[in-house]
Amino acid sequence: MPVEDKISVIIFDGGSLQGEVEELMTKGRHAALLDTINKMKKVEYFQEFYLVTNFPQLAARARPLGVKVYLNSLAPADFHFGRALKELINSEGLHRVFCMGGGSIPLASMEELAALGRIICEEKESAVFSNNVQSGDFTAFVPAKAINNIPLPRQDNALATLLREEAGLAMKLFPNLPGLTFDLDTPTDLLVLGSSSNMGLHTSACLKELNLDFSRINAAKKVLRGDYQEVFLLGRVGAPVIA
Repeated sequence: MPVEDKISVIIFDGGSLQGEVEELMTKGRHAALLDTINKMKKVEYFQEFYLVTNFPQLAARARPLGVKVYLNSLAPADFHFGRALKELINSEGLHRVFCMGGGSIPLASMEELAALGRIICEEKESAVFSNNVQSGDFTAFVPAKAINNIPLPRQDNALATLLREEAGLAMKLFPNLPGLTFDLDTPTDLLVLGSSSNMGLHTSACLKELNLDFSRINAAKKVLRGDYQEVFLLGRVGAPVIA
């Protein structure tokens, strides 16, 4: 694969442990992230990995996987996503990047990851890809130097929009593949992840240690698998998730 076609994966995962719930979520998210990295490393399109984090334990577990770590000691309130991304892209001389958070796409299959990589690498001009037009959970763009032409966002959600509006990159949406619609935001998400058959070894070991109760989510899955069931979905539920 030509060097200009390789994808550099940039992962951001930071925060602080303030209470039992945040500690539980952080343990689950980090375990899932290590499994996601292992899956992505098996896809030819993703050729190098970078991690920006303030968690020394995560850094220590990621390095043996071949991940280059940018470890900082900043409090969440002091961290600036855009500045960190710009510094990394310029210092490493990156060209084609895929940015994601630590809790992104833990249920993505190898086939779905290969589809993502193929879509990004087929773009020979300048473009930005996102899973959401207004607030992206993960974003890819080429050329990476376009980061120098936008006001730097403090958080990642506005990155794709700024690259389109300020740097002039064509906006393209990733397909709504099932494994790309789920990420880890809440404790309930850990239950969904833990009741899935698409778990890696790190995630499985972590959730076993956390000793979570999966009885209700398994009961819900039984209903959803049934024929002619009436199900009420409450909240902001998009069509791809329903499908």
